[in-house]
Amino acid sequence: MTVGVSVYVTAINFTPRSWLVFSFGTMLVATTYGAIGVVAGSLFGELGSTYLVLFVAMLGQGILQSPMFASRDRPGGLAVILPDYGATRIVIEG
Repeated sequence: MTVGVSVYVTAINFTPRSWLVFSFGTMLVATTYGAIGVVAGSLFGELGSTYLVLFVAMLGQGILQSPMFASRDRPGGLAVILPDYGATRIVIEG
């Protein structure tokens, strides 16, 4: 459901080169953060896991890997060790 909404909202103002690749990458990112949430939820409880997932998502997607903030094509440094690096690269390339 969330992936469908994300792709729909994206379609309003943006057209990727390949909807199939973009949708697959978006689904992969959602699955990655879902898995992180499940593991974090069992370790830190509901509130702690919510904050952890939001922090990792904002750090990775919002700051380190965003094409708006990067001065070059491929982000380096801390971005490559994040769990969603590969999936985000699929979304950006798609």
